[in-house]
Amino acid sequence: MSSIKTFRFQLRTRPVLESQLRRFAGLGRQVWNRALAEQQARHARGEKYASYAQMCKWLTAWRNSPATAWLADGPIHPQQQVLRRLDEAYRRFFAAAKAGLAGGRGRVGPPQFRRYGDEPGIRFPDPAQFALDAPNGRIKLPKLGWVRLRMSQAVEGALRNVSLGREGSKWFASLQVETGEVVPALGLAPTLGIDLGLAAFAATSDGARIAPLKALSRQQQRLKRYQRSVSRKKRGSSNRKKAVARLARLHRRIAHQRSDWLHKLTTELAGRHPVIALEDLEIKNMSASARGTLQAPGTRVAQKAGLNRGILDAAWGEFARQLTYKLQWRGG
Repeated sequence: MSSIKTFRFQLRTRPVLESQLRRFAGLGRQVWNRALAEQQARHARGEKYASYAQMCKWLTAWRNSPATAWLADGPIHPQQQVLRRLDEAYRRFFAAAKAGLAGGRGRVGPPQFRRYGDEPGIRFPDPAQFALDAPNGRIKLPKLGWVRLRMSQAVEGALRNVSLGREGSKWFASLQVETGEVVPALGLAPTLGIDLGLAAFAATSDGARIAPLKALSRQQQRLKRYQRSVSRKKRGSSNRKKAVARLARLHRRIAHQRSDWLHKLTTELAGRHPVIALEDLEIKNMSASARGTLQAPGTRVAQKAGLNRGILDAAWGEFARQLTYKLQWRGG
């Protein structure tokens, strides 16, 4: 069977390109909010939910209307993809409501309006819309032209779609490709078993113990200092915005360290073993809060919160996800 891979590269941007990217992302947010407002108005009038195809007709009318002609400044396919994501969000909510899981804390709620800075991304779904020039490290995109990439590895496979997104002040491109067929390793016994934990991140059946990274706990004191700095600043002030940006940069740094460490570990394991047996953990239940309710308050809440923080910092679920798809790539 063929497999899907995603390659993620940072864009080499300049001020003019960054301005265009921010504008196109903002147009996507406007499309989301306008379509959501129209869906809510239809619901208030007692009308049925409008499908994705109907919302696309709204988008065509908005782009051709003098009042909203500025939407036509951006490429249409990413805006249609925004409507598709809105349609999927509504369908998840409808399915949850039917199953009695809609609304309330931790449950599936209806789609919400997007604020400035909460853009839904820019996605080009059709390979005919873009072209990759790998030798020169660049990609051609509608209404953006040639955009340079920091290509850290070769892209192998047939391009299927491209998504652009922003993290802080940096922009990234995710290229999804389809690779050739891989024959799965069927009927083979596991050559490695892995137990996950906190004192040791993993204990393997061949006697190895892998020490945890503890990316979050290493930065805990700095995080507390940055969080206090944010709480002391006046809301809406420039100093508060700077403090929030500094805190966000630290969170991204922790996430990147954890992701890099997990990628290196899972790549090594998947390269050495065709079949791996992994402990099946109910991480959501294990990291649930112990606060309880007003009628039945929990005990040892602070200790449980510390344990939950350690479980989430270990990122067992992300480890399993990466190991799974990397084994599948190799037919494991």
